[in-house]
Amino acid sequence: MKVGNQVSVFMGERTRQREELEEKQQGKNKKTTVFAGDFNATQDKILQKRKEAQKKALKVVADTWEGDRKIDANLEERRMRIKSLREEAGAAKKEIAAVKAGMEDLRKQYGVESDSAEQKDLELILKGRESMRAGSKVSLSEDERERLAELDKKERTEYQSRVLEMDEGADYYRKIVSENEKEIEIENAVIREIRNERLKKDPMVKAQKEAEAIKESAGKEILGMLVEEGKEHIDEEQEEREEKAEETKEKKEEQEELLEKRRTEREEAEKRAEELAESMPTEELLGLDMTKSDFQTEIQNIVDKMKLVEEDIKGAMVDKTV
Repeated sequence: MKVGNQVSVFMGERTRQREELEEKQQGKNKKTTVFAGDFNATQDKILQKRKEAQKKALKVVADTWEGDRKIDANLEERRMRIKSLREEAGAAKKEIAAVKAGMEDLRKQYGVESDSAEQKDLELILKGRESMRAGSKVSLSEDERERLAELDKKERTEYQSRVLEMDEGADYYRKIVSENEKEIEIENAVIREIRNERLKKDPMVKAQKEAEAIKESAGKEILGMLVEEGKEHIDEEQEEREEKAEETKEKKEEQEELLEKRRTEREEAEKRAEELAESMPTEELLGLDMTKSDFQTEIQNIVDKMKLVEEDIKGAMVDKTV
């Protein structure tokens, strides 16, 4: 019965060892599950980082495009303004031409010759008026100024007075032409400046470069995340390999110790059995329910069981090594 108890204890020890191995394996599976979860979390971070980079890059391009579109709209507005000013100035010039045509008709009505003194004096008076207008490029010679001073002291003819009145009426249209031409010149200058600045800076090209820089920066961050994740994974795998090697070493030592213990127990059991058989009187052996040969057979069965246990231990060691 004592030997049987020892066998039961040993089988219980094997069961406990299997449970420990299962617990360790579950721990490894848990690590694998945790790593898979960490990897998925990293993938989510990478995806989020890419979305943020694309959103920022798109905003830079969109904002620049919107600004560029506003500039285009502004340029188009100025071009339309210039067109309107030119049309208005053109209409005013037609009115001035009509006034001049009326002056020519009036000359013919009065029968004034084009090379007459009356006509020449009228043209000098008109020239003097033109030289006095703002921005005029007309200038008088010294002789013309002296002659104009003399004419100012003389009374105008009816024809000359009517022509001068028509000329005064045309001043309204001359003012429109002058102001519109100045504004057209300003608008053209602004358009040229905007174009030159756009060529220098080229905002869309700059926006594209900024967008690429944002993506490149995000790419570097993502690469860093992947590298860090890889390092962590390598560290975890190395740790698992070290733990596995340590477990194998410990398991081997435990198996060797257990095997040595079982060998010692088997030898002691054999020795006690032999001592018991030799010490018992023949009468007591004859009084037992079993014969001596049966007793020896039982002892051999116990020894065989111990050997079987030893073989199980060796088999477990072989399985663990494999």
